[in-house]
Amino acid sequence: MRFLFYLFLIFFLCGCASRPLPAFLTPDDQQLFVQGMTDLDLQGDPPAAFASLQQSHPESPWTNQARTVSELLETTHKQQKSIDRLKRAKNFYRRENKVLHRKIDSLEADRQKLKQLLIDLERRGG
Repeated sequence: MRFLFYLFLIFFLCGCASRPLPAFLTPDDQQLFVQGMTDLDLQGDPPAAFASLQQSHPESPWTNQARTVSELLETTHKQQKSIDRLKRAKNFYRRENKVLHRKIDSLEADRQKLKQLLIDLERRGG
């Protein structure tokens, strides 16, 4: 009988250990971090839960994680703005390049015409 009780207790404890803790047993700072990460998936900006976590639990390791995630988001946004600016510049210079190539082609055609005129003048004068 004791054996069955201990066996049942072991199975029960193993089952509890494999599941996440219920929300009421999870610390507030961890709940805020998880909420912030969930909100991050939905909105893409640093969530309000991170700000709340930093204000209410400044010494928490979850606050450091939230700060790191926020800094990475800020860096990513800055890099995306730089990429967008560089793409706009690339498109501008690509258009300018096409215009300049058309002008070069036009000048080359004019040069060929002038060369032919010079040949014609030399034949008439010569």
